[in-house]
Amino acid sequence: ARPGRMVLTMLGEALGLAALVATVGLAATAEAQVAEHFDRATADQVTVAPAEDRRARGAMLPEHSESAVRRLSGVRSAGTITRLPVSDSTRTVRLTDPQGIPDPVLPMVAISPGTLEATSAVVRGRALDAGHDQRADAVALLGVDAAERLGVGDLADAPAVFVGAHALTVIGIVESVERR
Repeated sequence: ARPGRMVLTMLGEALGLAALVATVGLAATAEAQVAEHFDRATADQVTVAPAEDRRARGAMLPEHSESAVRRLSGVRSAGTITRLPVSDSTRTVRLTDPQGIPDPVLPMVAISPGTLEATSAVVRGRALDAGHDQRADAVALLGVDAAERLGVGDLADAPAVFVGAHALTVIGIVESVERR
């Protein structure tokens, strides 16, 4: 009876070991597949921002951030987006009608020229370029909703929007972006 018992014990251990190897192998395969999918899904876009506590105190990325990122191997496009703390209303005429509807306070961001390429933006009119940035031109791109709300449709006459007392020439309307 002892030889049979030993054979059954060895067979039980072999089956248990095989089950353990199969389970570990399956888990490793699943982990590798998930990691591969995650890498493919995230490999094309990276977002860099100051730490939340530093951002709350007004920290921003350095001015040369876009060019520094562009120099990294494998980077196809890069851009910066900075939310602006705007409390002034936005309008398309210089005069304010005290009897009229109040002008809206629209959210505003400052972007670098590379942002449009990095987000695959579709712009009607002219896109922001390095020349605008270098000359510090007072220009604006409006989103479709902001353009509609402000009554800006035709860009042929170079319409202007006023943010507080600052006039900005509208050079384009961003109709869509692929990434946010």
